[in-house]
Amino acid sequence: MPLTTIEQDYRTEVVRKTIHLTGFAIPWIYYYVDRPFAVAVLIPFTVAALVIDFGRRGDGAFARWFGTWLGPILREKEKGEQRTLHALTWFFIVSTVMVAFTPRYVAILSISIMLLADAAAALVGRKYGRHKVGGRSLEGSAGFFLAALVIVAVTPRVEGRPGEWAICALAALVGAVVELVSQDPLEDNVTVPLSIGFTLWLGYALAYPGMDLNAYGLVR
Repeated sequence: MPLTTIEQDYRTEVVRKTIHLTGFAIPWIYYYVDRPFAVAVLIPFTVAALVIDFGRRGDGAFARWFGTWLGPILREKEKGEQRTLHALTWFFIVSTVMVAFTPRYVAILSISIMLLADAAAALVGRKYGRHKVGGRSLEGSAGFFLAALVIVAVTPRVEGRPGEWAICALAALVGAVVELVSQDPLEDNVTVPLSIGFTLWLGYALAYPGMDLNAYGLVR
């Protein structure tokens, strides 16, 4: 029995988010290596993503190959004459920036939350979204928040103080709200991790000004 358009769109989104979740390699690896090594690894991947992204434009051989094999999983805004950068390219860019310029714990937790929670928001929203806000749904945002709390629960705190849980939960909530209101041309792969990271950094600075957020993972 042929799939309906809605069913096909949902399956395509599952494929997109499965690829998206492979990004967990970044925070996982960063937990075990130092910042210079992590940045040195991320920069070539980011450059490669940019080269591929610009190479798929036009009507050359590579663009035709890309369109044939990967075109079906691209969003509409990533196609056509006014195509934007691919979500994966934005992910590499913001991951590189966060690893290079934010405290270790902030980068690891922000990227991790974004990966799982964004996938949950998309899949829950497409399947159960009824109450729309722009092109998104409150149900999707609820999925984002719950998935973010799962990441918070399984990620060790810096020093294990009770107040750290409240800071991380607040960051998860901020991420859910920002994901909900991030409409085009804003890219949620940028706005979400940056907003989570800012909330974490500010929350820790206010509640635990002496805590070293870089004393996490390898250097712990």
